[in-house]
Amino acid sequence: MGSYKEHGVNKAENDSRALDLALAGISTKDQDRGTGLRTSNAISSLGLQGDFSIFSGNALFFKNKIFTVPVSWPGTFVAMRIKKGIENFSIYSYV
Repeated sequence: MGSYKEHGVNKAENDSRALDLALAGISTKDQDRGTGLRTSNAISSLGLQGDFSIFSGNALFFKNKIFTVPVSWPGTFVAMRIKKGIENFSIYSYV
């Protein structure tokens, strides 16, 4: 949420909304940026049949849902779990 506040993005009124915006590709960076989280989520959860999680502030993204949790993380933590042995996977299907 901090980056959105610094750049005057008023739609990010809390950590959960900021995480939702980031996952939708709404970035505080140049117009050519902002798809990294969305792409990483698609690659790890759809392409590699695993999980993609983000913990930022008091918002947690897990199993394609955003939860508000009673603790806060100062920054952003991203984790991926992927399955081994996925056949016919191509990263280009997701970028």
